[in-house]
Amino acid sequence: MNFADVFDTDFTKCFSDIVERNAANIIQYRQKIMTGQNNENNDIPFQNIYQCFLKTVIHQPFISVILHLDGIGLGKSNKLTLWILSCMIVELPPHLRNKRQNMIPLLSWISSREPIIDIWLSECIRYLRNFKSSGFLIHGYQRWFIYFIGVIADCPAMKLVLNHIGHNGYYSCWYCKVSGIHTLNKRQYHFEEVPIMRTVDTYMSESAEAEKTGENIHGHLGTSILHQILDVPLPQSIIMDYMHITLLRHARCVVLQLYASIKPKQRIELDNILRHQRFPHTFNRKMRGIKDTHIKATEMKNLLFYGLLPSFYSYIAIEKVAHITLFICAIRMLHGEKLFGSETGVLAHQLLVAYYKDHTKHYHGLENLVLHLHIHFASRYEKYGSLNYTNCFGQESFLGAFSKNKHGTRHWGDLLMHYFNIDFALQNKNIEHTANNFNMTEGPFDASPKSINIVEKLIMWHEHECGCNQATTCTKIYNRCIINGTMYHSLGYTKRQSTMSYFVKYTNNDHSILFGSIELFFKYKDFNFALINHHINQKLFSDIFSSTSYHSLLSKCINSYYYILQSKASLCHYVPVHHILNLCVVFEKENFIIVTPISRGYEHDEVVPNLKL
Repeated sequence: MNFADVFDTDFTKCFSDIVERNAANIIQYRQKIMTGQNNENNDIPFQNIYQCFLKTVIHQPFISVILHLDGIGLGKSNKLTLWILSCMIVELPPHLRNKRQNMIPLLSWISSREPIIDIWLSECIRYLRNFKSSGFLIHGYQRWFIYFIGVIADCPAMKLVLNHIGHNGYYSCWYCKVSGIHTLNKRQYHFEEVPIMRTVDTYMSESAEAEKTGENIHGHLGTSILHQILDVPLPQSIIMDYMHITLLRHARCVVLQLYASIKPKQRIELDNILRHQRFPHTFNRKMRGIKDTHIKATEMKNLLFYGLLPSFYSYIAIEKVAHITLFICAIRMLHGEKLFGSETGVLAHQLLVAYYKDHTKHYHGLENLVLHLHIHFASRYEKYGSLNYTNCFGQESFLGAFSKNKHGTRHWGDLLMHYFNIDFALQNKNIEHTANNFNMTEGPFDASPKSINIVEKLIMWHEHECGCNQATTCTKIYNRCIINGTMYHSLGYTKRQSTMSYFVKYTNNDHSILFGSIELFFKYKDFNFALINHHINQKLFSDIFSSTSYHSLLSKCINSYYYILQSKASLCHYVPVHHILNLCVVFEKENFIIVTPISRGYEHDEVVPNLKL
């Protein structure tokens, strides 16, 4: 007989303390949401679903949350698993939303079997319905209300909470009614030009019919328990977990097939290249070899976004490289800021359609549910914004940290809750501690002992700009600089070890995109500059694919993500620091370098290391 330990949360206490701690940030960010400011990064509150939801809001002030469901194994010597239903506050700015101390666990399940959703969630959902009506107090007098606008989970968890058929059944897609076929002992979903989409009305009626008859109605096994609390109806409120769908499943399977297609000697060479690739200091994890048994999602993201194309393209057929490049560019578009404006989602969809159509030409047995779900990524992008704001990595980090707070072999559930209560109390001990790592002083710091008199380039610039005889007084040299919350190194910073945070993307007065390595930062009177060794473009990256059938499509986007530059710097530029746009990853080749700017975002691995709970 299987038993389960279920632990719930004091909703009033958790929401009151967390909102009270972050109230100023929530109010400030809400002002930007209401006025449509700061939408260049394509965050959730600026997109269609949230803006439509705002028109239905009755109670003020309020917060809206997105639910997250996932499970994790607790030990190697037993089958116990921990499942947590948690949530994140959408009105928090992304860099705060992503922190563990701002994620709220609602309910947990510890057992050797997966949760029985109706039994596990029924009491919690009933309390949450009452909680929505009553709201909660902050500062002892101000009443806030809560709304639920979405749910995010990986495929196994989504199947449970939606009461839907799994990935190995017919009609397993949550968004459309593609049935799939059973071939080679696998469920495969071949590309369909115009799939029949599930609407709010058909979703409700078919799930109700399945509940009544006990039959599988187009994938529905019954009504979802979330119907009772969601303020955005299903299926519009379903958000895909790209960390599991894209990185840990589809991308990993594709990379393994690519890896298997090259010679054993080349595999060893490729693994060494990947392991020793240098990244900016903001990357907590880099890349592993493909043959390594366990690759983390952050490592797979680094491989997919940055390392796969520059490292693989010389080992496999160029047509196959062009095909996987469609996928890489599409995911990078959907992950970051709107690099192509309002056409970003449309162009990404075109790439994914071309990739899906020709998938069987290059891979076998991979037209499964996770590949099919990518055809819906663009529509989710229009509704909920960029993938990096869905907080997949942050929630996974929270779940992992939560599950490690135990010792011994017994009473793990009690221990986990005990230590979470301690951590939660410590976080709220100082209400003014908002853990905003981005409020750092802008500008250069870490003064260099190097004198301007030994830097000939700087002396020449000073004579041209100033002409005074006090160069050492009006010009100071620095090793590091903080620009828009990001720290940049210079070549003069000797403690950078193997990181590369000095190669940057920048612009000049003509708004041309340039690349180079920062030799040093310097302050001239009240102005901050960087001395950058400029690397000239050698050719367009799209020229590599000129002989492929995907050249015209890739030419629309690839040259905004990958650049081929001369390996040696030829010019020297004196650049105001606000013209520096981004850090880059550099791949060194024999006669040139390949450079790709990093995808800017607030995911777990791309910020200052998270504080503990």
